[in-house]
Amino acid sequence: MRPWVLELGVVAISVAGFFAVYALMLLVTRPLPIRAAPAAQELGPEPPAVVGLLCGGWKFTEDPIEATLLDLGARGFFEFRQPANDPMQTTIHLRPGAGTRSAGSEADVSTLTSYERRVLDHVVRVAVGGVLPMTALTFRDKGKAETWWKHLRKEIIADTRARGLSRRRFGRVVIGVLFAAATLAAAGIAYAVAHNVLRDTDTEDDFGTILVAGGMSLLFLGAFALRDVGERDTPAGRLVAARWLGVRDQLRADKAFGELPPAAVAVWNRYIGYGAALGVSRVASAVVDLGMGNRKLVWSSFGGTWHRVRVRYPGGGRYGVTAPKLLLRVAMIGFAGYLAARVWRPVVEDVASFESVADYRSVADLVGWGGFLFGVGLLFWAAYSLVRWVLDLAFPVVVEGQVLWIESWHVSSGGDDSPSVPVTYYLAVDDGTGDRTTAWALPAALNSRFDVGYSVKIRCRRWSRRVVAVWVSPRQVVGDTAGAVPR
Repeated sequence: MRPWVLELGVVAISVAGFFAVYALMLLVTRPLPIRAAPAAQELGPEPPAVVGLLCGGWKFTEDPIEATLLDLGARGFFEFRQPANDPMQTTIHLRPGAGTRSAGSEADVSTLTSYERRVLDHVVRVAVGGVLPMTALTFRDKGKAETWWKHLRKEIIADTRARGLSRRRFGRVVIGVLFAAATLAAAGIAYAVAHNVLRDTDTEDDFGTILVAGGMSLLFLGAFALRDVGERDTPAGRLVAARWLGVRDQLRADKAFGELPPAAVAVWNRYIGYGAALGVSRVASAVVDLGMGNRKLVWSSFGGTWHRVRVRYPGGGRYGVTAPKLLLRVAMIGFAGYLAARVWRPVVEDVASFESVADYRSVADLVGWGGFLFGVGLLFWAAYSLVRWVLDLAFPVVVEGQVLWIESWHVSSGGDDSPSVPVTYYLAVDDGTGDRTTAWALPAALNSRFDVGYSVKIRCRRWSRRVVAVWVSPRQVVGDTAGAVPR
């Protein structure tokens, strides 16, 4: 066996071993499905935000924040008013003294958790004269919105942990196992480096090279092991979640409950907020938009029922590229692969034949074969891409559905004296085939005759995700359903 094959094999096995252990820990620590308790209507002491985290599988979404806002209205900190039939016209009216230390016996700020107070402070800050439209709650500064979201997430998770209902997914034992795996992987990498440098050279910095390779590997893998991968269940949390899932089933049995707007808290009290946390208050949740996460989890009414659609936004590579440019890229990749496979290794061998670099013959072999294999890989990728390019042009697909999201994607610089001009947009469409979709690339020239909430038919290329034609359906989405789709 060639030495470089052994060295690469040791590195590959070491890294693969670490990530295999990491994947095993993810599997072992995942929250298990929970069986709902018998249907019941009694509300527990947990705040809606905590309930949303537990019943959402210990995954953090915007549901807890929407539920908190609705619950604050039910508790008397402000009032929801709906002047017409459209829930999107809902306005928020602050109670006298809202946001102060004491706002009456039914709305005492001192009873709020830190995250509930943060939501209330945001409402008070946005309100003008004690009144604001519900749609005015969205943030205009992306950085501030992300910071606000980050603080809320930390505070809700901290409260849930303090109640003994949640815990860090990777605890001390798991972290210890991962660090042990990282140490073994780093040792394997250090061995491979030592095997390479010691068999051909005899310099004074051999030990330093080995130490740096092992240390950097351990540092990288250790940092990867310490990543926050979310929360997991506890025995107490599972019991509480089962009880609340029983409440969810009770609320879901009432077919009209999901259609209640935020103003219904005047009659239904806190049930609307808890319904939002449990994913049952569809209309009330759709009306609330605090600018958090709705880009990837969007409400849709396509098909006649309210549901959320998870949207993936592809980036880079072939996505959104025109057919001529894509073909040029494929040709360039194929040419580069040809050069690497045909020319690279002989050139490296010629360079290694010089006496001045004779001591690095093994390194040259490694570099030469590595370049050759890389070139072969590029050739295979170019051939595959060419086939997909042809199929992309020959067999376009037609998609019909509701527009969920439109957002600038590729932008061309307008020069020093001109603003940047969008070239393509992300276009997310719910076609009714499932609760997940991938955004398409919409050329700027086609983005003029429709908006979020419209029903459209698009002809597009599946592989490059590029839209080539758009028809606006006469069956447009208007009124309540159009407004319920957050933008």
